[in-house]
Amino acid sequence: DTSNRSLTNQLLPPTYWARFRVPHVDHTAAIYNLARNSMKYNNYLAPIDEVLDASKLIGITTIHRDRDGVLRKTPILHNYQDNWYPSLSTAALLVNDATAVSVSGNRIYSHDRPLPLTDDGQLIINMYKRFNQFSMSGVLSSISHLRAGDIDKLLIDPGEFENKYVFIGASAIGLNDLETTALGTSVPGVTVHA
Repeated sequence: DTSNRSLTNQLLPPTYWARFRVPHVDHTAAIYNLARNSMKYNNYLAPIDEVLDASKLIGITTIHRDRDGVLRKTPILHNYQDNWYPSLSTAALLVNDATAVSVSGNRIYSHDRPLPLTDDGQLIINMYKRFNQFSMSGVLSSISHLRAGDIDKLLIDPGEFENKYVFIGASAIGLNDLETTALGTSVPGVTVHA
């Protein structure tokens, strides 16, 4: 931000905030003021237009590490120019149910269940060791075989994805998305949101 001030405080395109902001935030809620003061952003990087146009919702992936470099918590909502945008994991919940996340008083709720928050309004990440992880090449190969009717050659059973949220992320070292979490030092960043 200090090296290129032209990137700070740019207005989001009106279609962006109209489509992707979280409209049901109680601006009188105590958690709103706490989170607004502790997690305010002054720049953004939006997806390419083709992704933006095809998306029902966009999730913010910014997460701040603790002082020791470990990821343990994440904002549920991100403030940019007094509008609220969901984190990636929150966006997944909101895609099919706009009321899945609500803010009231000093709490954030998911389907009427209070979420465990830190004093600065962030969600404590409950990391699980076991994720069903698949290579993208295996997914694409299986899609190709399905389309060709070659169900005997599927590398991945399509049932693996039934009634599930699917997050796609990079895990190659050179892509710089390996994070230190409570589970280890080379955890794919996408698992923090899953």
